[in-house]
Amino acid sequence: MVARTTIVEWLTHVFHDHHDLSVTGLHVHLDHDSCMEVAVLRGPVQAVQHLADHVIAERGVRHGRLVMPPVELEHQKHGHGSGGERRHLHARVREAG
Repeated sequence: MVARTTIVEWLTHVFHDHHDLSVTGLHVHLDHDSCMEVAVLRGPVQAVQHLADHVIAERGVRHGRLVMPPVELEHQKHGHGSGGERRHLHARVREAG
């Protein structure tokens, strides 16, 4: 484990260490003593679940929850901007119900 003085510093190290899963993060000050961290992760379900479990179980984390919208992965070939067409993976959120 990385030496740290705060949970925020620890989280920064964790998400740097898992840069392949980390898309972005948000740090929100809730009151004088409390902050909320939101992490957007993308990757294999097991890897995302493992990282979330690790973070939620850490001392100092008071509330934690993993939310994973159901998605379908599909390969598509199309262009973005002036880069021409290329084939790549898209995640489409499935309809509820």
